[in-house]
Amino acid sequence: MVSNMHLNHDVVCKIVIETIVQYLGEEGADIHDESQLEADYGLDSTELVCVAVDLERRLGLDLKQIRFGQLKTPNDIADAVVDLLGRRSVRSMPALASA
Repeated sequence: MVSNMHLNHDVVCKIVIETIVQYLGEEGADIHDESQLEADYGLDSTELVCVAVDLERRLGLDLKQIRFGQLKTPNDIADAVVDLLGRRSVRSMPALASA
C-alpha cells in the first residue's frame, strides 16, 4: 500500500499501468499512459472493475465513487484517482477561523 502523501498524478499513473499490465500479462507489456484500454487491449467495463479492485488494494483507497467504465486510458484513471484524493483532502481540512 502506498502512502496517500506520496500520491501525485505521476505516481498514480505508474501504479495504474503496473496494475493493468499485471492484469493483462504479456499482452499489456507495451501499455502507456494514453493507451486506449478498450480499443487497444479489449478491456471492457467489467474487466476494469477487476483492475479497480486491485487498485483499491494497492493504493489503500475506496475507489467506488469512480466510474471506471467511462475512463478510456490509464491517464484518465489516474486523473480520477487524484481528483478523488483532492476532494477528500478538502473535506478533511479544518475550517479556517474567521479573523
